[in-house]
Amino acid sequence: MKITKILAFLLAVVMLACAVSCKDNGTTDNGADNGANNGENNGENNGENNGENNGENNGENNGENPPPAVPDKVVELGEFLDAMASSVYKLTDTVTEAKIGLTDSKNVGVDKQRFENEILYPVPADSEFAKIYKVSEHGISVDNENNSLALNNLLKSLKDVEGLKKVEFAPGVYKFKNTLVFDDLEDLYFCSSDPTKNFEILMTTWTQGISISNCDNVHFNNYDLDYETSPTVAGEIVSYDEKTYTVTVKIYDEFDLSQSEYGGGKLNDTWSSYIEFKLDEATGEYVPNTDKNIRTGSEIKSSSYNASTKEMKIVLDKNAKAPVIGDPASIAFTMYNYFGFNGGNCGKIYLESVNIYTTGGMAFGLHESQGFYANRVKLDLREGSKRLMTATADGFHTCDVREIKVTNCVFQYSHDDSFNIKNTYNPVTGVAAKKMSIQAGANYVIEVGDELECFEESTMKSMGKFTVKSVDDNGSVLVVQVDRIIDDNVKGCLVANNTKATKLTLDNNVIGNKRNRGILFQSRESSITNNVFKNIVHGSVQIFTVRNEFKEGICPANVLVANNKFMGNYSGDISIFSWGSLGPYNGGIATGLIEGIEVTNNFFANCPTVSVSVSACGKSSVSNNLFYNTSLGERVMFGMTVDYSSELTIKQNYFYSNIKTKMTALEVGNNCNDITKVGNKFEKLA
Repeated sequence: MKITKILAFLLAVVMLACAVSCKDNGTTDNGADNGANNGENNGENNGENNGENNGENNGENNGENPPPAVPDKVVELGEFLDAMASSVYKLTDTVTEAKIGLTDSKNVGVDKQRFENEILYPVPADSEFAKIYKVSEHGISVDNENNSLALNNLLKSLKDVEGLKKVEFAPGVYKFKNTLVFDDLEDLYFCSSDPTKNFEILMTTWTQGISISNCDNVHFNNYDLDYETSPTVAGEIVSYDEKTYTVTVKIYDEFDLSQSEYGGGKLNDTWSSYIEFKLDEATGEYVPNTDKNIRTGSEIKSSSYNASTKEMKIVLDKNAKAPVIGDPASIAFTMYNYFGFNGGNCGKIYLESVNIYTTGGMAFGLHESQGFYANRVKLDLREGSKRLMTATADGFHTCDVREIKVTNCVFQYSHDDSFNIKNTYNPVTGVAAKKMSIQAGANYVIEVGDELECFEESTMKSMGKFTVKSVDDNGSVLVVQVDRIIDDNVKGCLVANNTKATKLTLDNNVIGNKRNRGILFQSRESSITNNVFKNIVHGSVQIFTVRNEFKEGICPANVLVANNKFMGNYSGDISIFSWGSLGPYNGGIATGLIEGIEVTNNFFANCPTVSVSVSACGKSSVSNNLFYNTSLGERVMFGMTVDYSSELTIKQNYFYSNIKTKMTALEVGNNCNDITKVGNKFEKLA
């Protein structure tokens, strides 16, 4: 298999291509034999504590004997594989005697009890607050057409109030015309008066929902966010003109396109989208139809709306495919325009039990902050609505946030990436002995003791790590003294602050049913555990660094990907890769660059392309994973591919398939050395 085909696949995905053609290398089984410890490593060790946290006290605490253990149901291999692939939750009561590679089959997928019950950031008792503000006493009411001025005045008045504060809403729907502004606030809870019933923020115009800046220890508990005029609509495909590439969609009655925001049905030629969906009969959910039309921006040539028939005509580019008449389609009139929640320069921000139904841009954004903690946050379709999209852009987008923990959440139906977690590079403008001059960026913080790493721009090859001894901030330039002499060739390189890189915990979440990626990850010292990634068009987990027009993201290192389920994702499940400004085809890949990646005890099912692709990876492992019916299509016949990698262990991965076409479990391609392959198995099912 030629390396250019592997790189073509990765390039198409990272550049947000809507039509993905891929042919990738795939296999690695790593020497990570600590699957039994993954529960502890992944936050799955708190089963005892969850009883206390969630009110689920066990028998011993209640003075009772625990119920007798129910014996496991032992089934044949085929039945076990189908059971694993049929639910997002852990398969805790069913096992097979067949060899499957997994070190702990009962610890793969979402923990249902935690997912449904675990509260991590509760509102304290009233007695702990210095001041409680009931919004009804400040001119804020469900009867008002616009509560924006009254609420923003209340929030502004809290800047100089010391102690723990609570802004409390009775359950109900509150209308807001303008953005809710949280600025220079600390020790605040913004919440419902009833922790079992959310209050709703209903935005009556297309604008940002919540803006937050210079805040610390601010908690958002038990609220919903929706827009009165939805930035994304849906309808039924009723006809197609193959000569003009025109799709006619009958808009559902829920949406009134005579509203001025829709501009008479004219879609923006840059920030808009059109996606055809199909019913996934296995789950009963609608998912993007990868065999049909998924179009954005300039691929939509024109559009119009007939108010008398409630029909919208959309002219697509010449690569359009004939749609399925009767299938639903989603149409978004915005893309990156209006965040649901966005800000920066904050300390620690918390969200608990929050529902976001739609936004006219990214659902959540945060930059240059200490921490973001989200538990039981749902970005999902509203029950009873016929919408097929939530956020018209990313679900969760951060840059230079020191710590992020996302637990027990649902991120579905966003147009762009569910998660984009990154940190910034800055250029080295000069070197002299032990000093380097670094172009300063907004809130680009370097402190004594930090570890800096420099990367050669054309290939992203590491040029060395340095410990900071002193920092002189000259405004536009930081002059940094480090612990050793710096080579002259470091000038012009990119420098990353490894110490300040985001530490991510992504644990026990459901992510899927969407166009673009599950998570773009460009950071370090992190874990992605016990999640489910399902029906994602452009790749589920991408761990990478590339030098391109976005100029973002440091080189990843030391990332654990364990105990996850990957089900029905179109363009691969896990991709690890890197290239510099020379690109992937012209010598821009540094062999073995990304280190410390451990992929273990995961389940991969029904991926039509290469399930796991590893490139530019070193000192890493892919071990004890179970693959079922991966490479479903005829174009690609590999479960895993590897290239430009070194010191990589591929161990005890099991591949089972009942697909008729020929398949190779593992392909090791170009520029690889010291690849250890032990105990990997591929078997056709009867």
